[in-house]
Amino acid sequence: PHVYNMPLLLITGIPCSGKTTRANDLLEYFSKKCSKSVHIINEESLHIIKSQGYKDSASEKMTRGAIKAAVERYLTADNLVICDSLNYIKGFRYELYCLARAMGTPLSCVWCNTGQEIAHEANEARPEEQGFPAKLSEELTFRYEPPNPRNRWDSPLFTVTHPEQPLPYEEIYASLFEKAGPRPNMATEPQRVSDTNFVFELEQ
Repeated sequence: PHVYNMPLLLITGIPCSGKTTRANDLLEYFSKKCSKSVHIINEESLHIIKSQGYKDSASEKMTRGAIKAAVERYLTADNLVICDSLNYIKGFRYELYCLARAMGTPLSCVWCNTGQEIAHEANEARPEEQGFPAKLSEELTFRYEPPNPRNRWDSPLFTVTHPEQPLPYEEIYASLFEKAGPRPNMATEPQRVSDTNFVFELEQ
C-alpha cells in the first residue's frame, strides 16, 4: 500500500466554466473507485457567497486563505481532496503545489477551458446568489492566468474544452494513485505567495 498522504486534485477555470459539475462527477467516480473519503473544497462548502468573496482584492485574499486552510485541514492519509474554485492566479496554484509537495502528496490539475461566451451565458442563467455580477465575471475572466503544463504546479494537466466533453477519469486516477508523491524540500514548505507576478525562484 502507498504510504504518502492522499492526493489533491485542483480544478481551475474562468467563472461558470463547469468546474463544480466536474468536481461532482469526480466525487462520484472516486467514491466508487477508492475506499477513502472524498471531499470537495469550494466557496459553497465554506459558505462564501461568490459575489462577495471576490468583490475586491481584500475579499479575494480572505477567500483564497479560507480555501487553502480547508485544503490543508482535509489533506490527510484518509482523504482525497478536490479543490473546486477559480484557482485563477498562478501564484495561488503554486501555493497549493507547495502545500501538497511539503506533505508528499500527489497533485493533478483539471482545467475547464470552456469558451468565454458559453461561460458567460451559464453565469447569466444562474440565480443571483450562485453566480457573479456580470462586470465581476468579466474582470475575473480577463485576469485569469491559464495553467501551463510546463510548470510543475500545473502538471499533470488535464484539459476539457466543452461542458459535454468526457473527463479522462482513468488517466486522472492514474496520475493521483499510481505514482508516489513528490519529495518535500525546503523550497516547497507551505508558504504564502502574495504577489500574482511572483517569480518562483525557489522552483529549481
